Amino acid sequence: MILRNNYILLIFATIVFALFLFLIAMPLFNVVDLRPLAINDSISFMIVNFSAYLLFLISFGFIRKCNANFFYYKLMWIQEMLITLGFLGLGIGFVYMILGMHVPPAPGVDPTAKLVASIAIAMITVIYGFFGAVVFYLIQKYYELKGNNNEKNDFIAPKEGFQLQPMIYFIIFLIVYFLACHIGALDAGVSTKNIVTSEGLIFIISINAIFIFMYKGNYLNLIKNIFWYKNEPENSIRYNLIFIRNIKKIASMIMTLILIVTPLIILASLGLDDNHIAIALVIENILIYYVYVTLLIVIINVIEAKEVGKLYLINGEISSGNRFFVITYILPPAVFLYVTLMMTIYWTTLF
Repeated sequence: MILRNNYILLIFATIVFALFLFLIAMPLFNVVDLRPLAINDSISFMIVNFSAYLLFLISFGFIRKCNANFFYYKLMWIQEMLITLGFLGLGIGFVYMILGMHVPPAPGVDPTAKLVASIAIAMITVIYGFFGAVVFYLIQKYYELKGNNNEKNDFIAPKEGFQLQPMIYFIIFLIVYFLACHIGALDAGVSTKNIVTSEGLIFIISINAIFIFMYKGNYLNLIKNIFWYKNEPENSIRYNLIFIRNIKKIASMIMTLILIVTPLIILASLGLDDNHIAIALVIENILIYYVYVTLLIVIINVIEAKEVGKLYLINGEISSGNRFFVITYILPPAVFLYVTLMMTIYWTTLF
C-alpha cells in the first residue's frame, strides 16, 4: 500500500479532490453559463483541506508503520475531520456575514459583493469538507475491497519526550488558519479581532473548567500529549479515550442547547425598538460560540487520535469509537444553525 505513506496519501487525495470537484461542477455550472472554476476558493481550501492535512500529520506522524486496519482508521478519522472543519467554516463565513452588515461598505464597493464573499466561505467550506471526505472514503473502500487485511502488526514506537514535528505542523496550522480568517475578514470589510470577544473566551474557558473538574488526573497532560510522547499504562490510555469521547459529546450538546435557545432570544428581541440591531448582535454571539465549540472539538479529535495511536503501539488494537459522531452530534446543530439564520434574515428583511 503505497498510500500508507502520509505525504503520498495527502498529495494523491488532493489531486483526486481537484479532479472530482471539477468533474462534478462542470455539468452543473454549464447550465448557468459559469466556469467550473467558480467553485474554486483558496480560503475554503485553507480552512478545510489544508488544515485537515496538517492536523492529520500532527495526529499520525509519530507512527512510522501501521497495518491495514489502522490505515483504515486514519482514513475514517480524516473524513470526520474534513466534515467538522467544513462546518467550522460555515460558522466563520456566517460570522463575517453578520459583522459585515454592521460596517458600511467603502465608496465604490458593492455591499452585495461583501455579502456574497462571506456566504461563499460558509457554503464552499461545507462543500469542500464533504467532497474531501468522499475522496478519502473512496480510497478506504478501494483498499477494503482489494487490499489484504491479514497482516501482522509491526510496531515502531517513537522515542519518549518532546516531538518537534507535531509542534511545527501545529504552528503552520495556526498560521494557515488565521491567515485564511484574516483574508476572509478583509473580503467582508471587517477585522479578524471582531471574532475574539470577551464573552466567547469566558464561555470556552468555562467549558474547559467543567472538563478539568471531571477528569481524573492532570487535564493539561492531554494537551501536552499532542507534542509529547510518553509510554503510559494501557488502562490509563483507555480511561483517556473514554473521557475524550464523552467530552466531545458534552461539547456538542452544549452547542446544541445554545442553538435551541436562539429562536427564543430572537423572538424576544423583536419587541425591542432597534430589533434589527439586537437580533444581529444575538446571532453574532451565537455564531462566535458555535465557532469556538467546533474548534474545541477539532482539537479534541487530535488528542483522541494520539491516544488511539498510543494504544495501537501497545497491543495493536484500534479503538475507533463512534464512527458516526459527526452525523449524530455535529450535523444536526449545523443544519439547525443554517435554517435558523436563513429564516431570521428572511424575517428581518421582510418586516
